[in-house]
Amino acid sequence: MSLWFTANAVTPQLQARWGLDAGAAGWLTTIVQLGFVGGTAFVAILNLADLWPARRLVAASCLLAAAANALVVAGDSYTFALWMRFLTGFFLA
Repeated sequence: MSLWFTANAVTPQLQARWGLDAGAAGWLTTIVQLGFVGGTAFVAILNLADLWPARRLVAASCLLAAAANALVVAGDSYTFALWMRFLTGFFLA
């Protein structure tokens, strides 16, 4: 769950970097929840839990979620950060 809330830890820095107000900063956490819902639906519809061994599915999901989360600081725009946070939630599902 640490991936879910990492944006909270760096919100003041991101607000200063991109000039975000409190509402825009809040979306950095909210969008993870939307990604989680989308990821849950994706895994359920494609039945991935029955197609892939659980260890591999969880390991791949963790690595992809961590990579998407790490890319937030590599990007240079708020929009890119939102997409990476969405993917973080998607892969956490």
